[in-house]
Amino acid sequence: MRSRRTLSTTRHRLAVVALVLAAFIGIALLAFTAGGNTTDRAEAATGGPEMALNVKNGACDDPVRPTTCDIPSSSTFTLSIDALGIPAGGYVAVYAYLDFGSKLSYNPATNIADEIVWPAADPARSFSSAAGSEIGIAGLMGFTLLIFPPLTSTYVGTLFEFQMACPNAGSSQTTVDLLAFDPEGVHGGTWFLEPDTTIPQIILGVPKLGSLNINCVVPPKLPYPGDTDGDGCPDERESRPKAELANGGGRDFLNPWDWYDTNGDGVIDLMNDVLGVIQHFSPQGGPPYDIAFDRGPAPPGANPGNMTAPDGVIDLLTDILGVIRQHGHDCT
Repeated sequence: MRSRRTLSTTRHRLAVVALVLAAFIGIALLAFTAGGNTTDRAEAATGGPEMALNVKNGACDDPVRPTTCDIPSSSTFTLSIDALGIPAGGYVAVYAYLDFGSKLSYNPATNIADEIVWPAADPARSFSSAAGSEIGIAGLMGFTLLIFPPLTSTYVGTLFEFQMACPNAGSSQTTVDLLAFDPEGVHGGTWFLEPDTTIPQIILGVPKLGSLNINCVVPPKLPYPGDTDGDGCPDERESRPKAELANGGGRDFLNPWDWYDTNGDGVIDLMNDVLGVIQHFSPQGGPPYDIAFDRGPAPPGANPGNMTAPDGVIDLLTDILGVIRQHGHDCT
């Protein structure tokens, strides 16, 4: 199950090993005979396993093996871990250990199935742990290891996806790393678990890895009626002073959540927006929850137009009162 605790780097690595790696390998050990040994294969140097980081729909310098991707500040993006090459005999499990630095933020999905894209993974036997700037994530193919020879996956493509966000303040650069397999067990590293059909043992396919530079950049404002964040209020309006809040001012042209217009008609009105939020009242996050009607609270001291990304619930204090405070604001 997930662990979302705030830990030091060392404690977190130990927690990931205990929760993910031990349970992961423990399941695998059940599939092989007692006394089997564990080896690792660095096949990547001869064109074997390879994993790469990428950004979906980002401005990257290479579509397959990017080294740099540009992302607008204050925006969210999807970071993926892609299998570009796999062990020659396929694999039965896969594990990745990611360090995304201190400047980016990670928005954990509500369901681990949203992060594990590998189609052969069994969600009930897959694991994820995250704290600080590190994420450990693993996918396992059900009980196929109990079959001899085991069923294997030959899937090449995206294995995992994570919802990340660039900081709100200015430009920054972060290097995201996939951490390599560590035989001393400081962390689980990144590897494929290969089947062995001759001698019962665990074989780790150690992939070639690459880091990725994420440049969070402040794009230029678009001339009217350009709308960089796509929230329905033009950049020119959102860049006006706070005194013009009712006409879209006092907002961030890079924040798609600070304009509480739920249907994109440029006006925050009673019938569509205020009543729409009320009709989707969901303080526990269940039905009739709809993300289009959800916002996160404005930072302390900010004006009512500086609301943040959805927080998973539609409640009275943040959402209903939040949209009421913006009632009548007009960007048309």
